[in-house]
Amino acid sequence: MRTPLTPDPINRPSSARQPAAAARGGNPSEPLVGGPPQSPAAAGSSLVSLQRATDLQPRPGANTDDSPTIITPTRIAPPSDPDLALFAGGKLGQYELIDTVGTGGMAAVLRARDTELGRFVALKILPSQMARDPENVTRFKQEARAAAKLDHDNIARVFSCGEDRGLNFIAFELVDGDNLRTLIERRGTLPPEDCVRYMLQVAAGLGHAADRGVVHRDIKPSNIVVTPDGRAKIVDMGLARSLGSAGGSVNGGVTQSGVTLGTFDYISPEQAIDPRRADVRSDIYSLGCAFYHALTGRPPVPDGTAAMKLNAHQHKPVLDPRVLNPAVPDALAAILSRMMAKDPARRYQTPAELIAALTVIARGMHLAADGLPVDPTRQSADHAALSILPAPPRIPVGLVAGVAAIALAIVIVVAMSGPSREPVAPILSDLGTTGAGGKASPFGDLGQSGQPPSNTIPPPVAGDGTATSVDDFLRLLQEGAAEIKLINGKTYDLAASGQAAIYAGGPGKTVTITGPKAGEPPIIRVAAVPVDPSNPGGPRAGSLTFAGAKGVTLRGVRVDIADAAGVEPADHPAGVVVADVGLLELDECRFERDTDFKAAEAVGLIVTAREGPCELVAKNCFFGVRRGTEIRLSGRVWRADVTECMFAPHLAAFKLVAGEPGPSADVPPTDLKLTSCSFMLDHGAVIDATDGARADVSAGYCLFAAVPADPAAMATMTDPGDNHPVVLRCGGDKAAAIRFHGRPGMANVYYHTDPLALGRRTFTFTECKQQFAAASPVVDDEAVLAPQSPWAAADPVHDLTGDKPWKAFQLKTTLPAVRVRDKEVLVVGARWRKRADLLRVYEPWPPQTQEAVALPADKVWCPNPPPGVQGNPNYYDTLPAAIAALKPGDTLLIRHDGPLPVPETGLSGSKLNLTIRAFPGTTPILIPGPEMNRYDAGLFRLSEGKLTLEGLEFRLKARVKPGAVRSLAVVAVVAGSQCILRHCAVTMVEESSDAERLAAVVLTDPESEMRTGPGRGPEVKLENCLIRGRGRAVWVQKSRPFDLDVANTVTATFGPVIEIDPPDKAPAAGSTCQIRLDRVTSVLAGPLFDLQPGRADDGTKSPGWVPVEVETKRCVFVATEKAASPVAAIEGADPTALKSVFTWRHAGRANWYANFPPAAPFLTATPLEDAGLPKTLDADGWFALTGEKADESVGKVTFAAQIGTRKTVAITPDNVAAVAVDIPGASVEDAGAEVAKVAKPTTEEPSGEK
Repeated sequence: MRTPLTPDPINRPSSARQPAAAARGGNPSEPLVGGPPQSPAAAGSSLVSLQRATDLQPRPGANTDDSPTIITPTRIAPPSDPDLALFAGGKLGQYELIDTVGTGGMAAVLRARDTELGRFVALKILPSQMARDPENVTRFKQEARAAAKLDHDNIARVFSCGEDRGLNFIAFELVDGDNLRTLIERRGTLPPEDCVRYMLQVAAGLGHAADRGVVHRDIKPSNIVVTPDGRAKIVDMGLARSLGSAGGSVNGGVTQSGVTLGTFDYISPEQAIDPRRADVRSDIYSLGCAFYHALTGRPPVPDGTAAMKLNAHQHKPVLDPRVLNPAVPDALAAILSRMMAKDPARRYQTPAELIAALTVIARGMHLAADGLPVDPTRQSADHAALSILPAPPRIPVGLVAGVAAIALAIVIVVAMSGPSREPVAPILSDLGTTGAGGKASPFGDLGQSGQPPSNTIPPPVAGDGTATSVDDFLRLLQEGAAEIKLINGKTYDLAASGQAAIYAGGPGKTVTITGPKAGEPPIIRVAAVPVDPSNPGGPRAGSLTFAGAKGVTLRGVRVDIADAAGVEPADHPAGVVVADVGLLELDECRFERDTDFKAAEAVGLIVTAREGPCELVAKNCFFGVRRGTEIRLSGRVWRADVTECMFAPHLAAFKLVAGEPGPSADVPPTDLKLTSCSFMLDHGAVIDATDGARADVSAGYCLFAAVPADPAAMATMTDPGDNHPVVLRCGGDKAAAIRFHGRPGMANVYYHTDPLALGRRTFTFTECKQQFAAASPVVDDEAVLAPQSPWAAADPVHDLTGDKPWKAFQLKTTLPAVRVRDKEVLVVGARWRKRADLLRVYEPWPPQTQEAVALPADKVWCPNPPPGVQGNPNYYDTLPAAIAALKPGDTLLIRHDGPLPVPETGLSGSKLNLTIRAFPGTTPILIPGPEMNRYDAGLFRLSEGKLTLEGLEFRLKARVKPGAVRSLAVVAVVAGSQCILRHCAVTMVEESSDAERLAAVVLTDPESEMRTGPGRGPEVKLENCLIRGRGRAVWVQKSRPFDLDVANTVTATFGPVIEIDPPDKAPAAGSTCQIRLDRVTSVLAGPLFDLQPGRADDGTKSPGWVPVEVETKRCVFVATEKAASPVAAIEGADPTALKSVFTWRHAGRANWYANFPPAAPFLTATPLEDAGLPKTLDADGWFALTGEKADESVGKVTFAAQIGTRKTVAITPDNVAAVAVDIPGASVEDAGAEVAKVAKPTTEEPSGEK
C-alpha cells in the first residue's frame, strides 16, 4: 500500500530550499521530528511522500519545479518554531497528532487522526512565528476558503480549518499516490496516452474550480497526484485566488503589487508580471508546461536563472516537443502549443475547450472510458471537439521562402559577429493562422486529410548536446560532453570516417549517450580494429574507445561492427573498447555485426581495467556479433551484472582474461551475474576462461540452448570437443579459478548444452559430480534439462537475419521445462521489453500457455474440480487421498484460489522426496484445518525424507484452545529431514496470549517424538521467501544440531526471527548449529537470534546449548522505531564466554545495520540469577566480536516505505526495497534481498492482527 501524499507544508509553491534542519545549521538528512530521516524534498516539497521522500530530493543544479516562487522586497523570516516538535502525540482541536510529515518556511504538515470522524488527515499548521504577520494568516485562511469551495474527484478536498493554542491549521484529504514529478523522475517521460488521460482529468478539475471563481495559480507536476487507480488529483491551494463576478479579488487584497507568485518552470507570462491578472487561462498555460515536461522529460525552459526563465516564458519560443520525443502525436503537440501561447487570447479560453480538443485525441487513442473523467465540463464540451482541435502546420511556400531569406541574413550577421549564444531550433510557433473550424491555431491549417505533412519538423541541430552528424559526434566526444543525444535511425559511420573516436572527458567525468525513447534506434558504425595490449585505451582508426572516465552509459543505441581494411582475422579485432572506466551501463542496446562483415573472429565489446576497479551493468540488450566474442572482460573488472539480455550464436558470450601482466592475489575475482538471459549456442561457450582468470559466475532463470544449423541434426549433437556447446570452457586440462553456479530458487534450463569443457573434453552435470565432487567448477542443483528444443521457430538462426532478430528468441511457452512458477517471470530467458521497436520477445505478454502445463505424472489436489476434469485419475478432492497416491519424486499441484484449510498431514519415509506447489494460474492460500489439535502442530509434519514447498502462500492464525496446540507452524520437522520453502509467503496473523506460538518452521523436541537415536540433524532452507507477522521464522524447541540456509528472503516478525530453546541433555561433543544468511533483509521488531533461558522444563539448570555458528553476507538488519531490539539476545549463558555458545562471521561483502540509534544494543547476554552480571554489547563491542567493520556496515538506509511505522503483518517485499543508502562506498544494490524475486502476498495486510 502506498503512503498518502500530503499538501505542501509551505503556504506557497515549493522551492529549491533547505529543510528546517539545514536552515538551523544541522544535517539536512536528520529527522525534523522523531522517526526516520526526511530528505530535503520531503521536508519542503509541495507533495511529501512518506514512502518516496528520497525520490523528491533535488540534485544540485537540477531542473525541478522547486525553484523559488515568491519574489518580493519583503523579507520572509526563516522557520524557527521548534515547539512544533512537541505537538507530535498531542492534539489540536479534534485532531490527534501522530507524526510529522514535513516542515518548511511557512508551515508544517503532520499526519493526524480526526477523533470525531475516525479518519486520517494531513494537518497543515501555520507556526506561531509566521502567524505574527497578519498577511500570512490571511493567506493561510484564504487557502482553506478557496479549497472549501471545491468538491470534485480531481481536486484534493479540504475538511476543515481552525485555531487552537494560537496555531492555525487546515485539515486536508490524504491522497494516496505519486505526484507527476516523481513519475517523471522515475520513468524519464510518460506515454502520450497517459498524459492525455491525466490532462483530461486535471482540466476537469480546473473547470470545476473556474466555475466557482477559483484560480489555482500553481499548476505544476508536483501538484498533480496520480492515485494507484489512475485518478489525477490537483493538490495544494496555497496560491489559489478567488474572483468576484467581475473578476475582482475577494481575498482581501493579499497579493500585493511587486510580488511574483508561481513556479518559474511553469508560470504564465501574465502571472509573472502581475499575479492578480491570472485567470483560468493562466492555469491552462501552466498545465501545458507541466505536460510538456511529462512528455519530453524536461521543462519548456530547462536552464537559466529565475529572471532568465521568466523572460523566456514572456518572449522566447519553445522547442517543439516532437524533437525531444518523436512519439508525441502531432495533434497533441499542437494542443500543447495552443495551451502555451504567450498571449492569453490565443489559448483555450476555458477548460471545456481544452477538454473538447483532448477528447478527440483520446478517442483516436482508444482510451478506455473508465480512464477518463466523468464530468459535466467534459460532457458539455464533447460536441465542440472537432472544431477546436488545432492543426499541425502546413507551411506556405511563400512563408518558407521568406523564412529562408531571413535565416540567410541571420547567418551572415552571426558569421560577422561571432558565435551565437542561442542555437536555432524547431519551435512551437505562435503564428496566428487559422485551423479547422475557423479557430485560431498556431500550427496552421490541417487541410482535408487532417494529417500534418511529413516534413513539418526539421531535425534538431547541435547546441544542446545533440549530434546531427558524425562530425558532431566526434566533436562532442573530444569535448568531453556529459550528455550526447543521437537522432532516430541516423547512422554515425565512424568506420567510414577513419577517425579514432575517443571520449576525452578524463577522470571523474561521466558521459551518457542516448537515442530517443521511441522510433528506430540510432546506429554507431565502428570498425573492428586490433587493440594494443600495452595501451588498450589508445586511439584506433574508425573505432570507438572510452578511457579513464568515471562512468559511461549507452542507452537505446545500436552498434554495428564492420570490417577494417588490412586487419587479419588472427588479430582478434574489437569494435568498442572501454578501458579503466569506473562504471559502464548498457540499457536497451544492440551490438551486431555489419551485413558484409567477413572477419572470422572479432570482439564486440572489450571492458578492461588496469588502474582501478570497473563495473559493468547491462540490461535489455541484444548481442549479435556472432563471429567471435560478444564481451571480453579483463583485469580488475570486479562486477558484471547482465539482465534480460539475448546472445546470438558465438564462440564465446564472455571471454574472461587474467589481468596484465598476470593474475594478482590482490585482484578479487570477477562477480558475473546472469539473470533472465537467453543464450543461443551452436558450437561455442557462454564463458571462455583463459589461464589465470578468476571469476564467480551465478545464473538465474537463464536459458542455455543449442541451435545447430540443421534442425534435423539436433538429436546427434553428442560429439565431444570444441564444436560442442558448453556453459564454461577452460583452455587447459584443469579447471581455472572459475566457479559457475545456479542461484537458489531461480532454475536455469539447458538444452543439448553441457556445463563444462576442459580442453577438448566435455562433462555433463553427472560427470562433474563424479569427477570433481564438491570441488566441481560448475554446480547447478536445480538445473532443468529440456527434453526438446525450447525455441519456437524450427530454425531460429534464420530469424536472426531479419530486422527484428530478438523474435528468434521466442520460446515454446507450452513446454513445461521453460515455464517458471514465479508470477512475475513466467518463463526463463529474456522475455519482453517496453520498446516496441527494440526488444519485444513476446507479444502480447504474458506468453500464451495451455492447461497442459501440468506434467502427466503430476497429481492434483483440487477440492472443487472444474468441469472437464472429473474422472481424471490424477485429480483428488482430498489431500490425504492425493498424498497416498504419491511416489518418491512426484509433484503435487494444488488447484484452488483463496483460503484452503489443510488437515495436518504426516509425511515420512526415507525415500520421501515430495514437491508441493500451486497449480499454474491459481493462488491457494493454505490455512490450518479445524481438526488441528496436536500439541505441536504443523500443516505438514515431516519425520523423514525431503519436502519442498514452492510458490505457495500460507496464513497462520493462532487459536485459543486450552490444552490444544503449543505451537503452530507451516512445517513441523521432527528428525533428520530436509525441508525447503522456496518462493513462499508466510503470514502469521496474531499470537494468542496463552503461550501458543507461531512459526514458519518448527523443529520439534525429538524426545517427545520418541526419536532419541543417533542421526544427522534436520536441514531447513528458505529461499526467496517472505515471512512476516507475529511469530518466528524458525523455532528450535530443544537445542540440537541442524543446518539452516536462508537466501534472498525478507523477514518482518514481531518476535525473534530464529529462536532456540535449551536442551534437557548435554549436547554431543563437536555438534553445532550451522546457520547461513545470504541477502536477507530483516526488519527487527524483535531480536534476530533469541537463545532462551538456560533452564530445562523441570526448572533445573540446562546443560547448555549446542553452539550456534552463524555465517552472513550481504544482509540488511533494520532497526525499527517501536522496538530497539538487539541483533542477538542470549539468556542463561556466561557473558564472559559468549564465543562458546554463539559465533558470527561475515563472508564476502558487508552486511548493513540500518537506522540503528547511536546507543542501540547489538547483543545482550543475561546469565541465570546466580551466575554473574548481564552484559550488553554496543556497536563497537559487536563488531569486535564479529570482525565486521563499522564504517562499511552502519548507516542510514531509506526504504520505499517507512518501515518503523508499519505493522509487521503489513510489510511487503516492495516496502523494504532500498532507495538510498548513507554508508561509505555502498549502493542500494549491494546488500539485502532482491525484492523482485521474493514471494509477494496476495493481500498487503490480512485482517485480524491486533
